[in-house]
Amino acid sequence: MGEGQRIEGQMFRSAGVRWAAAIVALMIACGAVLVFGYFIKWWSGAAQNWAATIGGGGAGGLARPMALPAANVLPSSSVPWPVSAAAPFREHWEGRLAGVTTLFAGYWKAASNAGWEHVWGTGVILPIEGEDELVLVVQVPRDETPDAASEGMVWLCTVEENAAGDFVPVAMDIRLMARLEGAWVRRMWERGLPEGLVVDLVKRAHAVGRGPRVWQGSIAEVSEFFKDVDDGAEECTEEEAAEPESP
Repeated sequence: MGEGQRIEGQMFRSAGVRWAAAIVALMIACGAVLVFGYFIKWWSGAAQNWAATIGGGGAGGLARPMALPAANVLPSSSVPWPVSAAAPFREHWEGRLAGVTTLFAGYWKAASNAGWEHVWGTGVILPIEGEDELVLVVQVPRDETPDAASEGMVWLCTVEENAAGDFVPVAMDIRLMARLEGAWVRRMWERGLPEGLVVDLVKRAHAVGRGPRVWQGSIAEVSEFFKDVDDGAEECTEEEAAEPESP
């Protein structure tokens, strides 16, 4: 009788341990699900903010601020630029150097259905004369070149050195962006950046500011600098202007 009771007691204790372990495992699983759900909710909101800001499809930029991750932000003067800041846009593009100024990124733009459309891009990072904090980034669609671009995008942002040793824009610190029509990009290729454009963009970017670790991303309207394109006007030489029109 005593031996049977002892065995029953051991079985009861063993079953209790298994039940306790099962309950603990269930609690851990529930906690993991809650944590994972919170992470997914946070990531979804962050991704929506990213798309809205980088797209340049609204007058207000972000609907709500988003915390910036740490980045190894560098002064512009520390980047080994292959082309001087004063060179024309075309020289910067043709003189792109892998790991320094060549950029394969992308941007979002407003779609016709009131949604967002992502454009894979290729571009160039340019230093700015007299500016050691911000750089200028110009992108066009991935399979296009500036001389035949259908559209483009400009960013004013900081630059960092990533883990691979490449110099890249800090996409989470875009201070200002501007959408470009294809004709404007082609104008930049043929005649360089319009006078006063970069100075104006830098001034507006600094006015936006970076804020306390907040990515603000503001949209700039730059059509005033491309009025000669909008009006259909084309530059001509003095000799061409002096030639009489054919009857």
